[in-house]
Amino acid sequence: MGCGASQSEVAEQPAKPATPATPAKAEEPKAATAEDEQSRKQPAEQTNGFMRTLSRTWSQERLCVEDTAAVATVWMTSSGLPSDQCKQLFVQTILKRRGVFDVTDDKLPVSELVAKYKATLATCKHVHVMDALYFRDHTTLFLDRQKDDHFFWDDELVRTCGFKKENVTTICMLTKPWLFNHPGTPGLFDPQKPNSGVTAEEEAGYFAKLKQMSEAYAALTSEPQQPVPVLPSEQSCADELAEVSSSLNRKYKFAHDEWCLKNLNEVDIVTGQGGDFMSLNLAFQINLSVASNLIANVRSGNIMYAAHSAGTMCMAKSIEITNQIGPGWLEAFSCSQLFLTLDGVMFDEHDLDGDGNAPNVLGALPMFGCMFTMPPHKTCSPVHMFTTVDDDTEDRPTPSLRALQDLDNALKLLNSVGQDLLRDQGRPVILPLDDGVVDVGEILKGNEHFHLVGY
Repeated sequence: MGCGASQSEVAEQPAKPATPATPAKAEEPKAATAEDEQSRKQPAEQTNGFMRTLSRTWSQERLCVEDTAAVATVWMTSSGLPSDQCKQLFVQTILKRRGVFDVTDDKLPVSELVAKYKATLATCKHVHVMDALYFRDHTTLFLDRQKDDHFFWDDELVRTCGFKKENVTTICMLTKPWLFNHPGTPGLFDPQKPNSGVTAEEEAGYFAKLKQMSEAYAALTSEPQQPVPVLPSEQSCADELAEVSSSLNRKYKFAHDEWCLKNLNEVDIVTGQGGDFMSLNLAFQINLSVASNLIANVRSGNIMYAAHSAGTMCMAKSIEITNQIGPGWLEAFSCSQLFLTLDGVMFDEHDLDGDGNAPNVLGALPMFGCMFTMPPHKTCSPVHMFTTVDDDTEDRPTPSLRALQDLDNALKLLNSVGQDLLRDQGRPVILPLDDGVVDVGEILKGNEHFHLVGY
């Protein structure tokens, strides 16, 4: 059902699978230089004019699809939903996927949009993944949720986008909500009670391995950094955790599949929290069957994925450029190739052959076929400054014109890669994630497209 459906709300239609696209060969874009001093002096209105040009160009080139719900959609950001316009477009996307959005409402501000479609938004189901913050201090995390300068998807979609708290489930994959009963941790994950039949010995064994990861995290984040404890097995703590995790997932596959059906197949959106990238990537690595299920549901258009910072970075083909991997992190927090299955959905023979990107630097949630990597919270240009929109009462940061031109070049290259349907690409495209920028990736009729929104 298209964007021009009547204003009366209709039942959500089943999604039609979209064929995952595969990448083409592309060269890594050249890094921008700082010689253009004019970029430091661009007025805000010129920046916004350039963004409007990008928006018009995308609208003219975008493929026309009748069933919006069948479009694989991923929102990639560095800082969440940075403006009211981003929230407006986000809510429009949710409503289009439900098949109830009237195109004559495209100018409504987010507050009016939420009020008009209140009944539909109140039924939207949302799963939020918090593993990027699992190893941090939980008391501090709970307090951070009370602050306006911290972004959490599960709070924001309820507060400003019309979602209902009772339809939001906040999880940590590291606690295996499909296996273990747990009262939950305030601010981190909700109570979980799968009643899977797992034994007390199995639960104790798993959480003992998870405790080793906590000890490794404490050592790596201490000042000064301490060596990670050496295990008697001489394996990494990540491999020991992965071995136990994969064994439990196989043994209790029925519980795993039932949980995935309820929490991935039957929701509207899954979101990924920012935080420690290596923690989130590890959570996907040791639960590849969950990651694979999520990817399949997103690629088919069944559900939407949105994330910021760490939640986005795990989609990169290579994580080496993320600027968040210090000494010792890969050795302790990245699983070896032994635990990365060869299934063609997550990783294929090109990913695991050791040629190019090493297996231990692969992002564990590869939503797209084309290869890209993302440095967060900065642009690919050395000229990293912001202009301010004069008439914006929020006084929100807006990337400079030079930064936006760098983004435009990266997206043009990425779109060329995404439509050629080849998988022999040697180097990933650098897709910079700057605070205040939202990159949207979609799979339309088998082709991968990327564009900017929110300006």
